[in-house]
Amino acid sequence: MSEIPKEVLKKSGARVMSFRVGRVAEFLRRNKVVYTVRGYCDVDMRDVWIPELGLFGTRIYIREVFSEADLRMYIKESGFSSLAMWWAVVRRMYGDSKRKHLYQVSIEPVLLDVLHGLKMYLLRHHRRQLKTAIEYLEHSQIKYFVPEDFTFSAVIKGRHGDYVTQADFVKDEISCSCQANRGRGFVCWHSVALVLYLAQNRYINDNLAIALFRNYLNKGAPEPQVTINHFI
Repeated sequence: MSEIPKEVLKKSGARVMSFRVGRVAEFLRRNKVVYTVRGYCDVDMRDVWIPELGLFGTRIYIREVFSEADLRMYIKESGFSSLAMWWAVVRRMYGDSKRKHLYQVSIEPVLLDVLHGLKMYLLRHHRRQLKTAIEYLEHSQIKYFVPEDFTFSAVIKGRHGDYVTQADFVKDEISCSCQANRGRGFVCWHSVALVLYLAQNRYINDNLAIALFRNYLNKGAPEPQVTINHFI
């Protein structure tokens, strides 16, 4: 299980959504989407943080559940092998009297167009870097690792060699070993590419990405905390 720092969760605007039934969490990991019953009603589509997977997801309200029959058409994407098994778990967790509600939860990778807030922010403030970053992601594969919670690092191949880029979503700091990383008031395209990759693959959401860029621009750029040797 991956814990999310309170300040990061607050900046993301997401709700924590746990999956205590292991088979359901594993189904979501493998298939990217699952239907799940909860004892609360939230009709708004929203971002959720899933600690069992260490990823953000999208939760969509489907309907209120009154009986076992209401779940029949969703069984194939529930993580359970039979409707009877699913309903037995629902009854054990929420009883017969509590109201129950069905949701779809997805961790499908998203396209840039889905990240509307982040795309608009980058177009407004970092248009040239956004264009180069998109071209890079369309033709190259980023290699990344996570040295600690919500600090992501990558080696990105630039015009003159490989550069180490790091994004820290706790401290809201970006660092890159490229010559263009001029510090205050500037974001290189390598940094934009890393953040886009993380957002598209649900490691962060667009709220966290925008907060990172905005807060970073009010600071000087820190020195990279990792070197190319970490990837050799």
